[in-house]
Amino acid sequence: MDYAIPASKIATLSSGEFVGIVADSPNEKISLKMFHAELQTDHEAIAKEEAAYLPIPLIRKVSYDDLQENYIRIKNDIQELVRLELKVPEEEKHVEEKKPRAKKRSVRKAVPAVKGKTSKGQQQTISL
Repeated sequence: MDYAIPASKIATLSSGEFVGIVADSPNEKISLKMFHAELQTDHEAIAKEEAAYLPIPLIRKVSYDDLQENYIRIKNDIQELVRLELKVPEEEKHVEEKKPRAKKRSVRKAVPAVKGKTSKGQQQTISL
């Protein structure tokens, strides 16, 4: 079943083309199960529709602290449900609320430029 549609067929598909296999049932047999089709879109109509789109309004701003608080509350609720349903001892308490950590910033060390030659023998400087 893995090779019903060869990878070479899938690899050569153009944008908008798709292939597939339809499964049937014993009551409703399908004679042509494999298909190769193409989406035909009206690009002008799509562009016109997209031009009429309105921006999504901002309902409220959500901070990292709001997200963290919500995450902890959901996690505690799930733990409470598991404890109640599975009769887990109450000693296993809720997750303690953690203080938000400062965002880590990736520190990129300065890398010196590397001088080299191209295949044609020209000097080339590469900065990483």
